[in-house]
Amino acid sequence: MRKTLDAIFAGLLATFILTATLPVLAQTPEALFPTKPLRFMIGFGPGGSTDLMSRMIALKLAERLGQPVVAELRSGASGTIAADAVAKAPPDGHTLILLTGAHPVTGVMMRSLPFDPVRDLAMVSTVVSYPIAIVVVAGSPFRNIEDLLAAARSGPRKVSFGTAGTGSGQHLIGEWIGVEAGLEFLHVPFRGGSASLTELLAGRIDMTLDTLTSALPQIRAGKTRALAVTTRESSRFLPEVPPIARVVPQVDFASWAGVATTGGTPPTIVARLNREMHAVLRLPEVRQQLENLGGETSPSSPEEMRALVEREMARWAKVVASRGIERQ
Repeated sequence: MRKTLDAIFAGLLATFILTATLPVLAQTPEALFPTKPLRFMIGFGPGGSTDLMSRMIALKLAERLGQPVVAELRSGASGTIAADAVAKAPPDGHTLILLTGAHPVTGVMMRSLPFDPVRDLAMVSTVVSYPIAIVVVAGSPFRNIEDLLAAARSGPRKVSFGTAGTGSGQHLIGEWIGVEAGLEFLHVPFRGGSASLTELLAGRIDMTLDTLTSALPQIRAGKTRALAVTTRESSRFLPEVPPIARVVPQVDFASWAGVATTGGTPPTIVARLNREMHAVLRLPEVRQQLENLGGETSPSSPEEMRALVEREMARWAKVVASRGIERQ
């Protein structure tokens, strides 16, 4: 009888301990996330496509997560100031950033980057993708991409292209096209994309390469013309503009933007952020705003986004080496 009572008592005690412990087990950081307002770092200047997308995503995530998501401008150094702030934040998922296609470029070009562009950031999901457009002024003698490439093949550096600076994404894409097409453009770097556009409109450079999100307004206004896009297929926003792959088959590139948080953030929190981002990207108003910028929604898994960054870093490293481009 005594043994029976002891067994019953032991069973009740075990049940009590388990019941009392369950609420404690549920109160892990992952289960409680988010526990405070989130910060959304913006690495580029106000009014640009990155700024607009970041603020839109921050607003919609706040609605989903039940916590404010505060946009914080940390522009400069091709987005690395903001990325560094995220990389050094507590690894709890409360600090976010919208990385762009410039991220793997700076990862290759900057010798003294204060963080590792892959290890120190936890990728969450890509958001949008868009082609790079090869653009000339409306009155350019180059009527199509074949004309431009033929002129460039007539002699080294016969055709000039302007970019936002040496080592920028536009610069490396122009050099990559040159490598694959067996020619050499004359690179003309400027301090920012707006200066490059000004020089193009003034007829002082032959072409620019820019994301469709930036190039589309001038194209639609009739001030510039797109000769080609860098994606394998034509963009539905410019269906009459051919892909450069028709004449340079190796070139197939879509720029992108995607959300990341601090490296070392628990996978369960990253997975929660990924689910919420996918839900945000399904919203009709979000899809419409991204389309207004010339982009297509492109949700991904964290692993796919990480692989994208690694793949592009490897490609740009080869271009830098083959062209002898000096790293900064």
